[in-house]
Amino acid sequence: MENGGGYMGANWKKRDRTARMLKIQVLLGQNPYGLKIEEIARRCSVNKRTVYRDLQALESELNVPIWQNGNKRGVVEGYHLPPIPFTLAEAVNIFLAVRLMQSCSGWYDPNIASTFIKLNSVVPPMLRTQIQNTIDWTQKQPKNERLIHVFEVLIQAWVSQHRVKVLYQDLTETEPQERTIEPYFIEPTTRSRASYVIAYCNTRKSICSFKMSRIEDIQIRPDTYIIPPDFNAIEYLSSAWAVFVEEPVERVKLCFKPRLSRPIQEARWHPSQVMEPQEDGSLIMELSVNNTYDFRSWILGWGDEVEVLEPVKLRNQIININESVRNMYARNSRT
Repeated sequence: MENGGGYMGANWKKRDRTARMLKIQVLLGQNPYGLKIEEIARRCSVNKRTVYRDLQALESELNVPIWQNGNKRGVVEGYHLPPIPFTLAEAVNIFLAVRLMQSCSGWYDPNIASTFIKLNSVVPPMLRTQIQNTIDWTQKQPKNERLIHVFEVLIQAWVSQHRVKVLYQDLTETEPQERTIEPYFIEPTTRSRASYVIAYCNTRKSICSFKMSRIEDIQIRPDTYIIPPDFNAIEYLSSAWAVFVEEPVERVKLCFKPRLSRPIQEARWHPSQVMEPQEDGSLIMELSVNNTYDFRSWILGWGDEVEVLEPVKLRNQIININESVRNMYARNSRT
């Protein structure tokens, strides 16, 4: 009982601190000219020492830019967006979307944590408990300072349309290379559990997808750029299996065995997909997609439950990969 009581006590203290920090952040956002420490303490029913600690935590843990003028504190202008009312369904959609992003990344992100904290202040008690459980879990994840910095700089550069200089190492390169890029769009993907920046690369003279976790260093340049008015990120990615469109689009025909017919039909795998159930219970799927590594990996993940019917090039690629895997295991077999 003592251990359980101690755990619950620590847990409730953490929740009280989270709620208090959110309240302070909201108070400062509502008062653009700032508030005195005494006033913050009075409104939050705590002493001034606690306010100082919470303000420091807001800056160090959640990266909230707080200005100081004598005994007054405030949030830097432009940091907060104007309040927007949400329906319950909209709030749940935000919760699920942000939770999906956190689950995919696996890293602690103060911006994601802050989103959960703010959302938790406007939802019903039942949902509040679920969000708080997610907040507690999020805070236990490892922190990747470099990735957080890269994401924040890219967001700033994208919104202000400033070029960035990055040190980036592609999978085919042995050393990181310096590039200047112009961010056009930021796209997370569950397929590779990562986020990408779609950008014009001045080195390759084309639009490319850059995985954020492979950016080792980043700097905003003073020169600006203009995203072409005819660039539409949704259309650009429409043929991609994940985010890569460097390969040509191919019309692909797959045949799934009867056992997979139903689960395959239950999901929308690609905007171009067309499903045709067969009399024997199997399923034909046709789609127009870039023949990339991610797409081939998805096919291989179904094992012998799927057969590539068209095109011949993709069919041969899958055959060669399977033969290579079989030969590898044959060489390393202990029997």
